[in-house]
Amino acid sequence: MSAKKRFFQQGVIITALLAVLLSCCCIGAIGSELTLIPSAETIAPGDIFTVDVFVAPDVAITGMQLDLVFDSSKVRIEGVEEGILFNQRGGDSIFSKGIIEDNLLKDVYGCILGGETVSKAAIFATVTFSLDEQASDCLTLDLNNVILSDQAGNALKAISTGIIIEILDNSPPQMPGDFNNDGVVDFYDFVWFAGAYDSMEGDANYEPFFDFDKDGDVDFYDFVEFAALYGY
Repeated sequence: MSAKKRFFQQGVIITALLAVLLSCCCIGAIGSELTLIPSAETIAPGDIFTVDVFVAPDVAITGMQLDLVFDSSKVRIEGVEEGILFNQRGGDSIFSKGIIEDNLLKDVYGCILGGETVSKAAIFATVTFSLDEQASDCLTLDLNNVILSDQAGNALKAISTGIIIEILDNSPPQMPGDFNNDGVVDFYDFVWFAGAYDSMEGDANYEPFFDFDKDGDVDFYDFVEFAALYGY
């Protein structure tokens, strides 16, 4: 995993933890927090990427279930793996990868065996997706039917947060520097340019539209030209 992706994931996790800490400073807890954390902030048609279901319990829990809503016309689920949420203390757990029906991954659940509980934030599940070659615009993912349970089997309040991931446009830019063809040269275009930096003709990540001076590679001189377009 690249340093950029690690930094992005760590930032989302820290944000989720801060939200939980701030809620504890208010009058009473507002419920356990569930956050979706993608492996990349932008994706391109054909990409394979993952999304972690990160859980920050506000009380001790023993089990949970959820559904994940996605757009099956844009992505396909390649796999679902258990995270460490219910294995933090070295015990055994049960985990169900769920069932895929149309735009829904339903009945993903897990629990601890032996009466143990957990209250430390961790990843409950990791879902691997593949993005369709014709996908465009953005991808929305939401959680639904979320239920957490305590040791007595009582349902606990949970707050979930969906995400929107931008899909980069693989077609040639309509204007220089606007690699995702959204009408402006901005940070998303910089991310795409950064992915092609130091590439040359023949490399998988090389495209002629990154090579502003047409010398066969994407280097600092191309970055200077891109920087001059930034913000337009």
